[in-house]
Amino acid sequence: VILLALLWQTGFATALVALVVYSFLPVLRNTITGIAQVDPNVRESAKGMGMTSGQVLRRIELPLASPVILAGLRTALVFALG
Repeated sequence: VILLALLWQTGFATALVALVVYSFLPVLRNTITGIAQVDPNVRESAKGMGMTSGQVLRRIELPLASPVILAGLRTALVFALG
């Protein structure tokens, strides 16, 4: 954050970029954790039904991981507001 303030001037844009960068890690970490915790048998059954990898991600993994992803989003919002 200090480097951004030195390279750019302190202001709204610098603060916004810093908050986005600071809040990105909890969301990314929880998204990866949530997708990794999906039961392998569920993935295998989806592949057995003929779904492609993209369909498995969109229709199975992301909906099952959404509580963990939203928890990461909540944490990021608390970080940004704090």
